[in-house]
Order: sequence, then C-alpha cells, then structure tokens
Amino acid sequence: GSQSLESFTATYQLNRGRMIIGKVTTRLQLGTDGSYTYSSVTIPVGIVAVFSKGQITETSKGRISGRQVIPSSYRYHHKRKKRPKLRRLQFDWPANRVTAPGTSPVWSSSINTGTQDKASKILSRMLAMRPGTADMQIRVADKTKLKTYRISRVKQEQIDTADRSFDTIQLNETKPGKPPSTRFWLAPELHYLPVKIEKKEKNDTFTMTLVKFSR
Repeated sequence: GSQSLESFTATYQLNRGRMIIGKVTTRLQLGTDGSYTYSSVTIPVGIVAVFSKGQITETSKGRISGRQVIPSSYRYHHKRKKRPKLRRLQFDWPANRVTAPGTSPVWSSSINTGTQDKASKILSRMLAMRPGTADMQIRVADKTKLKTYRISRVKQEQIDTADRSFDTIQLNETKPGKPPSTRFWLAPELHYLPVKIEKKEKNDTFTMTLVKFSR
C-alpha cells in the first residue's frame, strides 16, 4: 500500500529492568497543508514518581513532503522544580542551518537535506521503511552536535504487547564506533510504528512497550 503516515496517538509503558517507571504518550497530528506536530510526553509513575516529579515533553514541528520529514523546530522540556531543562532547535532550510537558541554561545551548524531532530527521527524512519528496506543512516541534530545513526535490519519477530501480538521487524541502531545501543521492533500494519523499544545505558536496560494505539 501507499506508505504515508496518518495521525495517531500511541501510549507506551516505560520500564527500567522489571520496574515500571513511566508512561509515554506519543502523538502525531497532521495538517491538510502537509504540516506535522509530533510530540512525546513522559510521565513518571509508581515509586519513581515520588522522587522525580517532572514530566518530559518533546515536540517536533515541520512538514512532510513525499517521503521526507522536514523539521522546522524541536523543543525538549524537563519540567522539575530544581534545574528544569529546556532545549530548542530551529531549522533554517533555505540557509541549510540548524541553530540552538538559548545556548551560550549560540550553537549553529550547517546541515544537509534530510537532517532530523531526535523526535522527527522516529517519523523519518517510519516513512523510509519498506518491505525490503535493509540498512539506512539518519543524520540527527541533538543538543549541540550532529550525530549519524546507522540503522540495520536484524530479523522478523512476533512481539506481544498488552492486548495483542504484532508481526514486527527488529532493527538495531548504532552510532559509529559504538556497540548497538537501541533496538526497535516496528509493526508494518501500524505504518512501521515501534511497538517496542529497548535501550541499554551503562548497567540499565530501559524498555518501552505499546499499550494503546488509536488513529
């Protein structure tokens, strides 16, 4: 079928090892003019919520043209009483530049067509996937750096979520010179939305598993 995105809301359970530590809600809103707003809100739950009251909101805005995701702005906000974190990026495509307002000195870099922010990277990969897609690279502006992520297809696997199981394609994501840090399981029937994400950080494993999906 045609590989286009549709507006959706997806809710995930976030685990650290076996402990449930949060709920993540991602939402894609598409305008009739090709614009998009993609947001992800992480709310701490359980024992963690007692210690960490702050929710994290990540938002990418831009437009989708054919199979290209073209971000215009990115915002990351960790709301907490002590040391709240706010990070922003502005993309200026006529000048092929990305700028991080609020940094001192202000960070800015030239970028190539196709460069994404951390949130739009997910959409970009959803749009790029096809039944035979093998490996791909995505350039991402993150904080004050440009990073290249290499994504390789591993295998097909059935993944059980809260209420059903999905046929998925497992992908590994690596940064050059580092061991694979993140694994994704994408469901073709949901336009290659990740139904499970596993991230290894030092001695911890963080897992996001889909619990609710609606168009």
